Amino acid sequence: MEEASDAQPPPPPHAEAAEQPPPVPMDQDEDGEAAAEPMEDGEAAAVADASEAADPMEDGEAAGDSAAAAEPMEDDPPTSSPTPSAPSATAAVDDSTVARKRRRRKKQFPGMIPTAGVRVLRGSSSSSSAHTAAHLTGVPRRRGRPPTSSSLRLARELDSEALIALAAGFPADSLSEDEIAAAVLPRIGGADQANYLVVRNHIVALWRSNPLSPVAANAALASIRAEHTPLVAAAHSFLSEHAYINFGLAPAVLSLPPRSPPSFPPPSVLIVGAGFAGLGAARHLIALGFKVAVIEGRLRPGGRVFTKTMRSSAAAYPDTVAAADLGGSVLTGINGNPLGVIARQLGFPLHKVRDKCPLYLPDGRPVDPDMDARVEAAFNQLLDKVCQLRQVIADGVPHGVDLSLGMALEAFRAAHGVAAEHEERMLLDWHLANLEYANAAPLADLSMAFWDQDDPYEMGGDHCFIPGGNSQFVRALADGIPIFYGQNVRRIQYGRDGVMVHTDKQSFRGDMVLCTVPLGVLKKGDIKFVPELPAQKKEAIQRLGFVKFEQASPMENVEKVLETLRKIFSPKGIEVPNPLQAICTRWGTDSFTYGSYSYVAIGASGDDYDILAESVHDRVFFAGEATNRRYPATMHGALLSGYREAANILRAARRRAKKVDSPEKMDINVEVKVDVNGEVKDNVTGSNIDLDDLFRSPDAAFGGFSALHDPSTSEPDSISLLRVGIGARKLGSGSLFLYGLIMRKNIAVLAAIEGDEQRLSTMYRDFGTKLVGLDSLGDAGESLISRIKAAARN
Repeated sequence: MEEASDAQPPPPPHAEAAEQPPPVPMDQDEDGEAAAEPMEDGEAAAVADASEAADPMEDGEAAGDSAAAAEPMEDDPPTSSPTPSAPSATAAVDDSTVARKRRRRKKQFPGMIPTAGVRVLRGSSSSSSAHTAAHLTGVPRRRGRPPTSSSLRLARELDSEALIALAAGFPADSLSEDEIAAAVLPRIGGADQANYLVVRNHIVALWRSNPLSPVAANAALASIRAEHTPLVAAAHSFLSEHAYINFGLAPAVLSLPPRSPPSFPPPSVLIVGAGFAGLGAARHLIALGFKVAVIEGRLRPGGRVFTKTMRSSAAAYPDTVAAADLGGSVLTGINGNPLGVIARQLGFPLHKVRDKCPLYLPDGRPVDPDMDARVEAAFNQLLDKVCQLRQVIADGVPHGVDLSLGMALEAFRAAHGVAAEHEERMLLDWHLANLEYANAAPLADLSMAFWDQDDPYEMGGDHCFIPGGNSQFVRALADGIPIFYGQNVRRIQYGRDGVMVHTDKQSFRGDMVLCTVPLGVLKKGDIKFVPELPAQKKEAIQRLGFVKFEQASPMENVEKVLETLRKIFSPKGIEVPNPLQAICTRWGTDSFTYGSYSYVAIGASGDDYDILAESVHDRVFFAGEATNRRYPATMHGALLSGYREAANILRAARRRAKKVDSPEKMDINVEVKVDVNGEVKDNVTGSNIDLDDLFRSPDAAFGGFSALHDPSTSEPDSISLLRVGIGARKLGSGSLFLYGLIMRKNIAVLAAIEGDEQRLSTMYRDFGTKLVGLDSLGDAGESLISRIKAAARN
């Protein structure tokens, strides 16, 4: 996020990378309401008075000492009658607990396996940066003389803008995968790419400096030489279409006219689900000129983002009100976070999660600080040992092996005698439980190899929340969007002529469909796809994890919390009363979620997020936190996935429009057939040369890798088509081929490396190449394949 409070003035240009001003602390909240940290299934929290917010919960409501009532999941008034009791601040969960949970949720360890797209901002000399600045802005330079002060100042601005772009999710010194797919440049590398990156970073910095006003292309030209106008146009178009700039809910942004649609009449998109992913995609698609309809099963928008307004029904406290976020609540990192931009546009104050987090023993005694520090250090050392083990496995085992994170941690704990004393073990168990809380899964279910695969992308800055809850975001994003509520989707059909979405009430027809339902719903199979989804997507759905929920009654949890609180505060002379109202989450039994959020289970990896995100025949698209490899299990991850798929849908619509204009160029036909058993199947047939045949005689082959070069050029910076076989170790049967675009010179680098695991690590870490399905290579991939096939025909 860009600033800590709506009282702060907009920062000056290029200031985003600097230290942010501290947000308003909790006790300075003027409204008296606050949202708190999301809870897992079965957790409970109590609300005390109007100045406190309960820890988020869902589905089973408990009041006082009475039995719990089921929470209706919609914004209905509570049905139970809470026991009258004096309100007390101690009955609500202190946000300092949230701080400790989130502060220790993610750690990046020296031994972690590199993952895709990780980039390090390379240090450059001031003279080198100054030279680039001079070239783009027209500042004269004389050979052999030191840079002038104005050149040095421009160089510093370039570095600052690169950091801002890095925070927004771009590589600091190369094109992103999406930029390559969108073919923002006719050729990768060279002076044009270097200049494009400077232009792109400059435009992103202009937008982030003041997201209340859209950035026009000519605004960037004020400090860029006229000869680079095509680069400005390319960068501005890409950033706008992919919602890196000019997105959100500022009045000036909302007043922008829609772009011309990719074809006439405008293509129609059906969006299943009105959560952050669906709402973000809907808004952006409308801005891109599409016709949109959102189909939602609940009677409200927001999905797993839901703020419950809790009101006391006790006669003694009729005005006691608080807001509790029952699902996603904390904005995990404000630097570069699109929700931070929207919060600033809407004037929402951001409250920083405090770092102070004292721990107490079950009998109410505070934990000895020395013991706390010692056990925390030992816990981190155990994680270091696990990271070292997985690196050894990755280096030494040809096809890799995976086991549970919990098993590895316990093995090292026992081997090194960690936490042998009773109180030390209780403290260690707190850290282990906190790790489970952060991942929404038992440690026994987490992949040792990839449980923290998203750590390198974690957004920096403070963790914050919005007073009054995140439903404020939901209401603002849903405003004016055509949403059909109470429509439970049962079947999605797709083919050459479009898509059909069938609910329990009616059917909807469109050109394309975007499915944003949670992973738990896909796992459950409540929505039938006709034809069936590709095998690799179905297998990725099953490999990724999505939580076992707590079966304990809400009142049992509330009583445990109260028992501990009373042991802590009674010796201090502070009475802990019964709560006026309490709610316990039950996301796992919710038929619209079947769980809280995704995690990397044993046998899964970050690749499965990418596979789940792939479109099917440019008709069926997928978004949601479980499709975002970089930011899974977060609200901003869901929102960004919606923006991503809106851009992908735009590219697909453009491709389809080109094929309509030139039908003889169509290479792919999708036919839907019914076999003798009544099963619907789809056949993909090639009307021209089959790509698999070409890969039987590739230009380069080593291990599970093979490559076809661009036949139109022999430049080392030209793009080649890479194919990687993912074998039985991941899928259990057969081989899955994934594809990527990579520079020709980097093919030789990969060929010189021993072992496919190391090749993959180098490809992800150093080259930023993402492996996807053949249908997801974008315009650049489609163009390259066309050239390869044309050369083969000739």
